[in-house]
Amino acid sequence: MASATGTVLCELDNSAAVEHFHGVFGFAIWQWLWHHVLKNHFAKLDSAAYDVVHVTYFDDFDKATAVLGSPFGRHAFTGLLMNVRFHHAEMEVPRSRVGGSPLQNAVHASAGTA
Repeated sequence: MASATGTVLCELDNSAAVEHFHGVFGFAIWQWLWHHVLKNHFAKLDSAAYDVVHVTYFDDFDKATAVLGSPFGRHAFTGLLMNVRFHHAEMEVPRSRVGGSPLQNAVHASAGTA
């Protein structure tokens, strides 16, 4: 089995684009766009050199993957869901305050700047 060590980065410039994706329709477009970009980008790689694909921020296309299938074809992949909140109360993660994520709020609280 082929084995490779390396990192391939694929980014979307979402600084301006995110402002235009509102509501359920916008969310669906955003998910499809990420799925499409990753699928096309991965198709251009020598995919035989990779055993596993790891996605560090799976939130951007997790729903599209459930509907459209893996953007990485038959390759195994793993991913992190970074925006899951169902476990926050049990883990005592502070609720978001205006303008802050739970992680930012926890850092501010521990530093006494909350």
